[in-house]
Amino acid sequence: MARDLTKENFLSPQDLIWPVFVQEGENLEEHVPSMPGVVRYSSDRLVDAVAEAAELGISAVAIFPYLNPDLRDSTGSMATKSDNLVCRAIERVKPKT
Repeated sequence: MARDLTKENFLSPQDLIWPVFVQEGENLEEHVPSMPGVVRYSSDRLVDAVAEAAELGISAVAIFPYLNPDLRDSTGSMATKSDNLVCRAIERVKPKT
């Protein structure tokens, strides 16, 4: 048990999940003022960003939507729609194999 506390741990890019933020629109990359270094992408630009991450060895992303406040409601109903922003972003990013 004590050995487990002192053994070396290795972390590689394959162990990481990159959180990405997606927004409506085309050809957009906006920096998030409240989170330095974080960018909100339109789904077309997200494809390029995910490809670049894959080249660096990051094999997983977690997609978070940035919705227009007019589309939000107290029950999160957009999350259940099959054509919501996240579903459309996944369709664009997911490899066609």
